[in-house]
Amino acid sequence: MNKEQLVSTILISIDKLEANVGQLSDVPANPRIITEERMEALKKSVSQLPDMLSLRELLVYPKEGRFVVLCGNQRLAVCKELEWKELPCKIIPQSTPAEKLRRITMLDNEPFGKTDWDMIVSDWNVEELQSWGIEVLSVIKD
Repeated sequence: MNKEQLVSTILISIDKLEANVGQLSDVPANPRIITEERMEALKKSVSQLPDMLSLRELLVYPKEGRFVVLCGNQRLAVCKELEWKELPCKIIPQSTPAEKLRRITMLDNEPFGKTDWDMIVSDWNVEELQSWGIEVLSVIKD
C-alpha cells in the first residue's frame, strides 16, 4: 500500500457532506434504496449506538470544497434527521480513478457472505436482534 491509500478518519461538518446523486464524472448516483421502515430502524440504531459510525465511517470524495458520500448515504440521511453536526469520514484521494470509485461504491454494500439463519436461531436471541433493528427472516417465527 502506498501512503495515499493509508487514509485516517477525520470529522467533517455535516453541512459539507452531500449524498451521491451522480455529481461525479463517470460515477453514477448511489444505487441503494431504503424503505421508510428500515430508515427508522437505522435511525434507532444510530441513536442507540453512535460509536458504530466511528467504526464504519462514511467514505467521501472531495469536490469543490465539499465531500460527496460514496459509501454511507443512508447513514448521512439519518444523521441529518438527527441533527448531527459532524461525522467521521475517510477521504478518498482525488487522484482515485473513476473505475475505482465505482468499484468502491458497489463493493461497500455487496453482501459477499450469506447469513446462517439456523445458527441465528440456535445461538442468538432473536428478540434482541429484532430490538436492534435486524430484519430476521419470517421463517424463524416458529
